[in-house]
Amino acid sequence: MNFRNISSWCIRNPVGPIVLFVGLMLAGIVSFSRMTVTQNPDIEFPVVIVGVSQPGAAPAEMEKQVTQQIEAAVRGVNGVDEINSSVSEGRSQTVVQLQIGTPVDRAVNDVRNAVAQTRGNLPEGILEPTVQRFDTSGAPIVFTITIPKTVKHQEAARALVKFMLGSEKLLTDFGFGIVKHTVTGDAAQMPPEIKALTSGATAR
Repeated sequence: MNFRNISSWCIRNPVGPIVLFVGLMLAGIVSFSRMTVTQNPDIEFPVVIVGVSQPGAAPAEMEKQVTQQIEAAVRGVNGVDEINSSVSEGRSQTVVQLQIGTPVDRAVNDVRNAVAQTRGNLPEGILEPTVQRFDTSGAPIVFTITIPKTVKHQEAARALVKFMLGSEKLLTDFGFGIVKHTVTGDAAQMPPEIKALTSGATAR
């Protein structure tokens, strides 16, 4: 059979192509039904977090004496893609993101070595800097429900009950270890119906 005339051959002999098409379709359906889908795949990103604490230090002091020193040190690490820092009273945190494909263990070691080299430039009153990898498997998944102020208290309570029951199904259906409900707002103005629902609303 001349492969250049395969279309003509299929028209004259339709049984073979039909059987082949049906077979491939059934194989695709079976393969798709057996395909596993991971909602939270185990992915490691080359992200390293550097934390430095100095109790009682002002944010401006932490930024000048600690954060800037840490950023300057890790900027020289091979493969650094982005650096982001946050400063609060007595606490400095620097997130170092390296290029995709960089081995995580090597990234942690390189950043740790860079921090160790600049340790002498940091204030004497700081606690020992911590260098750790960013663990995506331990990151929390947050669901948020917003209830407008115009909604009546009873309706808001029913909405929260429905939301809590639905979120606690994560424990049994998806294997979550803990589901915790937290309501933010002015406690003094919070209706008693909402307080009764949210107090101690932690499922284990």
